[in-house]
Amino acid sequence: MMENKPAEAGPAFERDVLPTLRAVQGACAAIVEATAAAKGAQAIRKASHLQKALDIPMTLAWQVFRLATVDDPITEAETVPGSRSVQRLVRSARLQGVRAEPLDSLVDSVRRFEELVKEIAGDRKTFNSIASGLNPDDTADSMLNIRRDAFRANSKIHGASVRTRMATYIVHPASESMADVLGLVGVVDLYRLRAGRPFTFTSTSITGAQQQGSNFGHTLDPPDLSARGGSVLTEFCSDPIRSIRSYISDDNRLVTELSPEDLGKRHAVDAFVAEIYRDGDQRFATEADPMFSVKMQVTMPTVIGVIDIVLAEGVFGRKNPIPEATMAMHRRQLPFTADRIGVDPEVEIIERPDVLYLGQGSGVLKTSDIPRYPAMFEHVCERAGWDPGVFHTFRCRVEYPVMGSSIAVGLNKLPPA
Repeated sequence: MMENKPAEAGPAFERDVLPTLRAVQGACAAIVEATAAAKGAQAIRKASHLQKALDIPMTLAWQVFRLATVDDPITEAETVPGSRSVQRLVRSARLQGVRAEPLDSLVDSVRRFEELVKEIAGDRKTFNSIASGLNPDDTADSMLNIRRDAFRANSKIHGASVRTRMATYIVHPASESMADVLGLVGVVDLYRLRAGRPFTFTSTSITGAQQQGSNFGHTLDPPDLSARGGSVLTEFCSDPIRSIRSYISDDNRLVTELSPEDLGKRHAVDAFVAEIYRDGDQRFATEADPMFSVKMQVTMPTVIGVIDIVLAEGVFGRKNPIPEATMAMHRRQLPFTADRIGVDPEVEIIERPDVLYLGQGSGVLKTSDIPRYPAMFEHVCERAGWDPGVFHTFRCRVEYPVMGSSIAVGLNKLPPA
């Protein structure tokens, strides 16, 4: 036997649900008015007044008052109280002398609402999820709650989580036409319940000229141009960090693994790696390389993902372009380029996070998400031979990024002057 597919948010759903919700709303409004009359008050203007008048829990009073006063009840479908709560309200209201007609109306309308919920969605949780899609003000909060729940579930399934994943890309002129790119990647409070194989805690890539040929990242100082991989920032890592290994995967991603010796049960780890791409990207747009873009692949349950694009004054022209961000799912493994976003059928957009301009200098990097971040930034700039005061920072911060997605931040380069 085939199961009924839950309804989807849209005109048909709203058409079916709205009359019942208006009946619930009318009953709630009548109860508020009847309560004021029973108590000899001119009006009940707050949920707290209703709570005191009827001697009911504050949550229940808020639900009734909110439904009674909202302009569009479809936006408050999640607020409708359950039948057991309604029975409690009715008992209390009768004791306070509220007339029976609006109370009976509420009981009847809530009963019809619950029957409708079962018919079109199966259960209240599914119904609330569908209804939230009709309220643009609540959609973002609802999705964040869903992603938070997914993080908690994935943490248990994978036996690991991380509080903050960071990927910082610092771009500095190398010549009139080329730029050096310094990548700073890391994790804060990497927490693993089950020890075992080496743990891949970063998997990031940069698109553009730096991916051509063998021009991959190297250690900061002295630059070991014969070896691929970065410098472990031991001054900022947990003590001790025994072994971090970096290598370039087949699809041109920097993969960094942490030794299983550093990942026992109930052991939180901070680890940071920096590498530099000398002449890593062209400063100005060409037909083959029109963008500068970076990507963080979400390969573990993560609370906060932070991508910072840090540009030296004028590195991409007299006025640096403003980056944009996207969190997307790839239906299959693809070589990543930012121009795929929004046009490639193999890429599904989940969200377009904000990218904020923070300001100039190392002080603007300060955040509770990453301890000692300004000092770490100054440290890698010093090792690269750069003045930290000349940089401007653009930040993309995503809470509970979706497992398996990619957060991409990119900007369109300007043509040569």
